[in-house]
Amino acid sequence: MKPVTKTPQTIHDIASLSGVSAATVSRVLNGNTNVREETRQRVLDAMRKVNYHPNQSARSLSNRRTDCIGLVVPNLQVNIFTDPYFPTIILAISERIQENGYALMLGLGHDERVLYNQFVERQMVDGVLIVSSQDGDWLTSALLDSHIPCVMVGRPNALETSYADVDNRLAAQHAVEHLIRLKYEHIATIAGPQTMTAGEDRLGGYEDAIDLHGLPRREDYIVYGDFTEARGYRAMADLLALDPRPDAVFCANDVTAIGAIQAIRQAGLSVPEDIAIVGFDDMPLASQVSPALTTIRQPIAITGQTSVRLLLERIADPELPTQRILLPTELIVRQSCGMMLQHGWKEEVKSQKNK
Repeated sequence: MKPVTKTPQTIHDIASLSGVSAATVSRVLNGNTNVREETRQRVLDAMRKVNYHPNQSARSLSNRRTDCIGLVVPNLQVNIFTDPYFPTIILAISERIQENGYALMLGLGHDERVLYNQFVERQMVDGVLIVSSQDGDWLTSALLDSHIPCVMVGRPNALETSYADVDNRLAAQHAVEHLIRLKYEHIATIAGPQTMTAGEDRLGGYEDAIDLHGLPRREDYIVYGDFTEARGYRAMADLLALDPRPDAVFCANDVTAIGAIQAIRQAGLSVPEDIAIVGFDDMPLASQVSPALTTIRQPIAITGQTSVRLLLERIADPELPTQRILLPTELIVRQSCGMMLQHGWKEEVKSQKNK
């Protein structure tokens, strides 16, 4: 075993040092007999080598309920305070948690080690919900590798993890196919961040629709945003400079679409007469903006409530198999992509449900 110069602060560090999972370290600390003796000794050797001492008061709580649920947004970004998605889902989660007799501990990812220490080592919560995690996020990986029951809000790349979400890829495909039915030919997209599965899947749905219907795929018609209005504005300005200019744009969320509409207007153009716009989410602002926004409606509150149910079931029975829930979405047609169809017409996007 290599010399260590820095004393580990968490069981995740001990796990890395001894070559096992954090859950295995936790079982060793709690005296669980379901650990091979060779593995147990390797963990204990690692702890002795660095003089690691677990928090005894936390260990004393190992078999006791805290009646508290942790809600983590690992990669805190400015748009958590400006994107209405976050307050909507946090409120839905909070209400459902309280209905079930739990308190909510909100963890915003400023200091991942502190959050990990509170939720795992000090065992201040009975389970954790993780919202809007990005690829390669340390805290998410550490939580999922610990003994704490965890559920993702949104599909993670780690498919063995329980989650609740919508079929972002299929829903995005339907949104773009709506534009194709309306005879738009130069369809661009302002994609979401590709470090998030929602961003990846919505871009994938755009590409699926373009390929399926034989439209030429132009790489310059794909610009990348970050789910913010400011980036939507800048991305739309880039699209307006192309030749030929897109006649329709699928935006990865409604906030991005609002920024795109502002850029179109500032360029002296109109929506939908010059360029059609479709968003994703159907936040309240989608029906308030002018022209009202055609968008994909996803059941944000129900997604949050479903994730709470999955977590409470896992807390009650940690041996439950992985559960992956996909909820249905709707395409809500409004004025931002023309009036060829009756205002208010809805097309249900048939989505794969419980896998």
